[in-house]
Amino acid sequence: MGAGARQLTDGRRILDRMRRAPGFAHEFLPDDVPGDRLPAWVQTPAQTTDGHLLAVAAMHGAKLATLDPGIPGALLIG
Repeated sequence: MGAGARQLTDGRRILDRMRRAPGFAHEFLPDDVPGDRLPAWVQTPAQTTDGHLLAVAAMHGAKLATLDPGIPGALLIG
């Protein structure tokens, strides 16, 4: 099993654990952040989606939870 597969397995396990946690709730947020309102750290096309999701979460008073340590301001889980 390659490193990517282990990371995907870990991500699935963490997501399942979060969903079963007492008091866990989720909601869908409207995607109402214009494309020109990305965080300043977004400098490459590869960072666009991460920055956009972070901006959507912030606009709604939420946190973006991620396994990616490269997203400044996001809640790193795992």
